[in-house]
Formats: sequence, structure tokens, C-alpha cells
Amino acid sequence: MKGMHYYEVAPNQIIRADSSVFTYAYDQPLQPGHIVMIEVGRKNYSGLVMREVTKPPYNTKNITKLVESIPIPLELVRLAEWMASYYGSHLATVLQTVLPRGVQKSRRDKENGQKQTPSLIRDRTKIVFTTDQKQALQTINAIPF
Repeated sequence: MKGMHYYEVAPNQIIRADSSVFTYAYDQPLQPGHIVMIEVGRKNYSGLVMREVTKPPYNTKNITKLVESIPIPLELVRLAEWMASYYGSHLATVLQTVLPRGVQKSRRDKENGQKQTPSLIRDRTKIVFTTDQKQALQTINAIPF
């Protein structure tokens, strides 16, 4: 197709143990770090555009949609690749910790008139203090400024 761009996209779920990226087409220019929706088999996954590539000799699926118009910083994309390589981890596993919270949860579009499915998101910022820490915080908070 004329005007198509081709990208290596890393899904946020492990699809194949021996491959972290898959090639998809899109009719608009994208940058590494764009979060997109892709179809793998009959399922939709969010994925991260890793790089633009030349048209492959095989047919590709299209990127379903652009999730975020502003890409995550290129430095974070490269850091995720380095972490996967250095720690011998699958890139999808690294992306689950790097991508914004909630990206990996599938949601229905409100534009289609459907309900948004509830997502259970673990709050990683909840801090549990010991009794001694709670007493120290109370003492500190009681100090007048």
C-alpha cells in the first residue's frame, strides 16, 4: 500500500518466547515510544513502537489504533531494551513495569457506546508503616513549623 509505514512493535504480553517484536503497518508516521493497539491472533494487545523498519517481504497486519499521541521518551524505550538484554528477561516482562499503569488492561471504547470494563489496578504507592514508624511520623507531624 502506498504511504504505509512499517514498525517493530513489542506487545506488553509474551506472545512467543523467542520473539519480542513483531512487524506491523500503519498509515501514519509514528515514533519509537508510541503506545499502540495491535492484533495478535484474535486478541488485541497494547504494544510499544520500538523502531521503524522497511517493508518486509511478507504481509503484515495493521496497527489497530494509536493509544497515546505523545510517545514515551526514547531513553525509556532504549532502557527497556537494555534491561531485557542485561537481565535476560523477555521484553514484554520489562514493558509491564515500564509502561504507564493500566495500559495492559483491555478496555472497551466509550465511543462505541459500551461500558468500560473495570480494571483492578494494584496501587504500588501504598506504603505500610511499622508501629515505630507510625509513632515517629506522629512526632514529626506534631512539630510546629
